[in-house]
Amino acid sequence: MTNSSPSKGTLGSLNGLTQGVASFARAFAPFVAGSLWSQFAGVEDQMPRKWPLGPYLTWNVFGAICLIAFKGSCFLHKPKKNDTDDADDLEA
Repeated sequence: MTNSSPSKGTLGSLNGLTQGVASFARAFAPFVAGSLWSQFAGVEDQMPRKWPLGPYLTWNVFGAICLIAFKGSCFLHKPKKNDTDDADDLEA
């Protein structure tokens, strides 16, 4: 986070934004996961739907999301050796 901030003045705003996004994801994720599980398992119907892999399709969907996020993290900027000097200034 410190290395991705354009200046020291925006570091607090950037930290607040990431905390807000993380909190929203934690609040919204159980609803999405439960809805997907119910949909794939056929809980609301008398006869279960014939989805491939049944309720385990939910795990495959979230596994695919994790793989996409992992692949995206491979393209993140790697700090140069002289970029770490700015991080030391923030800690002091």
